[in-house]
Amino acid sequence: MGLNYQKTIIDGFEYELVAAEVVDVDYFGENREKLYSVTCKMLAPYGSQATRDVVTARPLDANIKNIPIKGEVVFITKGPTAYNSAGRPSKEYYYTNPVSIQSSVHHNGIPGVTSFLPDGADGRDKNTRDNASDGITNKVKERLQLQDTIDPKFGERIDVYPIQPYPGDVILEGRFGNSIRLGSTIDETRNYPVKPHWKSGLGAVGNPVLIISNGTNPTDKPFNDFIQEEIDKDDSTIWMTSGQAVKFTPGSEFTPSVKNRSVDLHNKNEFAGNQIIISSDRLILNSKKQETAIFSAEGIGLSSMKGIAIDGKDVIEMESSRVNIGVNAVHPVLLGDVTMNWLADLCDLFYSALGHIAQETHTSNTGPTGPPINAGAFTSLQGKVKSLRSKIKKLPSDLVFVNEKGGGPKSDAAAEAKDRSKNNEGYVKPMPSEQDLMSTSDYLPQTEKIVADPTNVVTLTAKIDDIEKQKQKILEDLQEINSEINNEDIPDTVPEENTANETVDDELTDFTLDTMIPDSKNQNYPNGITFRQLGISDIDMVSFDEEGNLNYEGDIDLRNSKIPGVDKLMEIPVPFGKVGGKFDCSGMGLVTLKNSPYSVIDFDASNNNLDDLVDGPEIADRYKVDFSGLVSLNGGPIIVNIEFSATNNNLTNLVGGPTSNIETYRVDQNKKLTSLKGLRENKSMGHLFISSCNLTNEIIKRETRVLTITNSVHIDNQVSKKPLDYKWIQENWDGTSDGSLKVLGIP
Repeated sequence: MGLNYQKTIIDGFEYELVAAEVVDVDYFGENREKLYSVTCKMLAPYGSQATRDVVTARPLDANIKNIPIKGEVVFITKGPTAYNSAGRPSKEYYYTNPVSIQSSVHHNGIPGVTSFLPDGADGRDKNTRDNASDGITNKVKERLQLQDTIDPKFGERIDVYPIQPYPGDVILEGRFGNSIRLGSTIDETRNYPVKPHWKSGLGAVGNPVLIISNGTNPTDKPFNDFIQEEIDKDDSTIWMTSGQAVKFTPGSEFTPSVKNRSVDLHNKNEFAGNQIIISSDRLILNSKKQETAIFSAEGIGLSSMKGIAIDGKDVIEMESSRVNIGVNAVHPVLLGDVTMNWLADLCDLFYSALGHIAQETHTSNTGPTGPPINAGAFTSLQGKVKSLRSKIKKLPSDLVFVNEKGGGPKSDAAAEAKDRSKNNEGYVKPMPSEQDLMSTSDYLPQTEKIVADPTNVVTLTAKIDDIEKQKQKILEDLQEINSEINNEDIPDTVPEENTANETVDDELTDFTLDTMIPDSKNQNYPNGITFRQLGISDIDMVSFDEEGNLNYEGDIDLRNSKIPGVDKLMEIPVPFGKVGGKFDCSGMGLVTLKNSPYSVIDFDASNNNLDDLVDGPEIADRYKVDFSGLVSLNGGPIIVNIEFSATNNNLTNLVGGPTSNIETYRVDQNKKLTSLKGLRENKSMGHLFISSCNLTNEIIKRETRVLTITNSVHIDNQVSKKPLDYKWIQENWDGTSDGSLKVLGIP
């Protein structure tokens, strides 16, 4: 019988696997054909003395390697080499992972195991010979003190422990307190030495969990006691959960904006759900060549106990329907270029007025007076105004720019900005010439200058008398006109004369109910609209804000509007600002809420043909949009104090709805409503109506784990036909102090 080249012969016997002590490891890879090789000394088989044979072996697995250290034991076996052929079998040794002799994840070395007696031992001592013969290893404490036979470059530690296993786990553990667990939610009715730091949360037993941990920090424990990954204590860790709730403490507790905008479902759900949590002392995300993108269906919350810095070499750009700097900010910023030109116009007006005052003359018994004796002071003030105007160009920032509204700049503003950049112009228009300032009616009306002519006193006196007569005639004409106006009835229709150039002052003293509303002429209303036609009954309650929006202190009922030539309104005809009463535009067939007031007491846009709430009011006590075909609440109000009602629509979720504390929130009879996303953003509510919607227990528990409702919940399963957990709803949504929340429905 020929030799078996696959086996190793020791003392005349053949072995396929031979235990060997590692005495050296190749960390340099000088021989490219034998990377990761080790030098090992074969152990004596089955109690025999060691052979003293030294061989070189390579790892058996080319991809997953567990590099042994000097003093550990591996199994070696023969296998083919790169030069193997059928005619010439060529074999060399390959080694397996280290043998877990001490069940230690850190190292399993028993240095000197191939020696009959340890180095320096007294061979005449019977106990020493017996221990060596019986294979008794050193105690742990003694082993840790052996520095000559364990690799001196190996960073030996005494604080590395194995992690607690659970049923079905696949665990990869490194030597230095790093691990990967492919585990699951366990049945906690079984007692384990160490309980997991996760619970079922929104999931169930058997849901997968993946934990990558690097650097455990357990307290003092006995050798080889089990430990557990701890997200708050481990140096760096990544947790990927499937419904599990994780015991986790955020690094920052300063979250006023995060809570105010309700980007805090993680807190309400106790960090439960499908999520990835990354925790360490520092996190760095880096894109070497392309962009870093973060997307979220609900919200993105950033919080720091010190500061948040954002740098962009070219530009930092933000876009939203509203940008708040400060929680629920209410004061607007000014548009820089518009404000600067307004200031320039004001300076020009002052300059012109001071010039006219400095040149002003008056009549007297002895003839016209000369210029004021302090004309020089007015001229000096002109110089200061001019200097002040020149400094306006220094006001704008080269860093921060804003738009008037969301959606980008208006076309004319964009064109002006482009022209400024192209022509290298500033934001402030040039100051008019001295002649223009003192002559044009754009600044001050011309005042007739009367210059004394000492050579012709008679002519001058006659001219003064003529002016006095003209003045008296004008006064008499004005009295006659006022008398005629007081005796006439108010006309039923607007005169056909062009009133587009009428001006409006702050008190609207020249307006009547039949005055055409400024800027109301357009392609839809070619004849314009009067206040009366719009349904306004008291002109004294009308004002306009700086943007030209109409403010009204009373009720507006567009259902009673009577606009000639218009059978049905498709949109609110003029832009409103603030309405101090009820604004009713229900049942009008509106397809948009454009021109709605931004602030109103009661708003009713029910029975229209709307898709969403874009351009609707931002602040209201009551807000109703029932039976309006809504498919989304996008653009919805920010603050609703008493009642929000969007019943009998086609909503599928509640994203975009009001986020303030509210007394009543009604979205019942939305049969396509399969998600409550957006509802959890409400801080607190008294009554919630979500009956006759297509909801299930899974949706309710996943998306609204914790709500604060202080009076009643109206919910049933008439659409989904699936049983609802009314007890769970009562326990988790109860915002009362005595557990008295009422859950009303059809079980």
